Amino acid sequence: MGEGMEVPDAPYPRAVRVSSTGAEVRSWQSESKQTELTWIDGDPLVMSALLDQALADGGCAAVICNTVKHAQDTFAALQGHLGDGTELDLFHARFQFDERDRREKRAIERFGKGDANRPERAVLVATQVIEQSLDLDFDLMISELAPVDLLLQRSGRMHRHPRTRPEGLESPRLLLMQPEQNDEGLPQLGNSSFIYGDYLLLKTWLALQRRGTLRVPEDVEDLICEVYEHEPESGNSAIENSLDEAQAAARRRRETLEYQAALRKLPPPDLDETFHALPTDLALEEDNPDLHGAYRALTRWEDQPSIEIVCVETVDGQPHVRRGEEMLPVDLDAAPSEELAEALVRRSVRISGVAARSLLESDPPRSWRRNSLLRHHRATIFDETDRFAGQGFVLRNDPVLGIVTERDSDGEE
Repeated sequence: MGEGMEVPDAPYPRAVRVSSTGAEVRSWQSESKQTELTWIDGDPLVMSALLDQALADGGCAAVICNTVKHAQDTFAALQGHLGDGTELDLFHARFQFDERDRREKRAIERFGKGDANRPERAVLVATQVIEQSLDLDFDLMISELAPVDLLLQRSGRMHRHPRTRPEGLESPRLLLMQPEQNDEGLPQLGNSSFIYGDYLLLKTWLALQRRGTLRVPEDVEDLICEVYEHEPESGNSAIENSLDEAQAAARRRRETLEYQAALRKLPPPDLDETFHALPTDLALEEDNPDLHGAYRALTRWEDQPSIEIVCVETVDGQPHVRRGEEMLPVDLDAAPSEELAEALVRRSVRISGVAARSLLESDPPRSWRRNSLLRHHRATIFDETDRFAGQGFVLRNDPVLGIVTERDSDGEE
């Protein structure tokens, strides 16, 4: 934007076009939606009581967690504690591909635009997989604390389509799990910190403490600016110190991202001979976890290594892969047929953390290396109790919860 150029005021949402002759703004009218905002205790037993009360006359609710483990734990805790007639589902990214695909389609069918398959009373426990792209519509939502823009995105999955709502749920309600606070009043953010960082979470927590409603689009711009641009004032020295530390950590993270981006930036093709000197044998495979990060065609930032595994099951002492109701035998020393390769890929899942770091030290089966679908996948052979023991970790293939990661001796990861 040219120096001194003035941009006309216009309400959000808007688009700004800048040229050599000046700036012009176009704004769109958007239907206003007001969501009631309430902080609640995140204990699953407290949530189950709230859900029972809210859904007494029917309705569909979503409980959104920031990590797969929290979603699995919440789902398991809610089982058996919700009232009779309440259907309970779980959806996250750590199901094998075919099962995740089935659960995604089931969620769209049950909680999507139409009413034909909509349950009378149901709760879907999920992670961020329902945050974007999926056209889902809930009457009520409970969410773990997340950056404000993502909470606005999540709230957009409530009262999305015109339909008759059950009694007591005529207006959208977002119930936020209140983090526990220490003796100094500092919220304890737990594993959400590893996902979003403390800085945005703390600023969002402060910004929403004094709000009882969220109005879209009226409040969007002010909330985004408050969390992403303005310096907060809490009046609490412990929170102020934590914010300073979190801001420094966020700045270091940004500098790391900028450095990593600079490493991967290709020079212009006319810049001397530098462009032509680039190695031509680099595959730049985004899905190859063995390739050095600087040479991978990354489409997303990864804080920790992740890897695709194929869940092979043991039947009568021999490896098999599940295909629907069938169990196909797997010979890891022989190149898989097209049919078997497809079945193996459909039983794959991406994992991260200690399990991924350990499995990266192993190689894909030699017979898979010439297969374009499987060449970067590791084979994990689950025993007849549905467990795979690795170095310092255990994976459990649970048909209800998905892939559960446990440590050898320190409990669940």
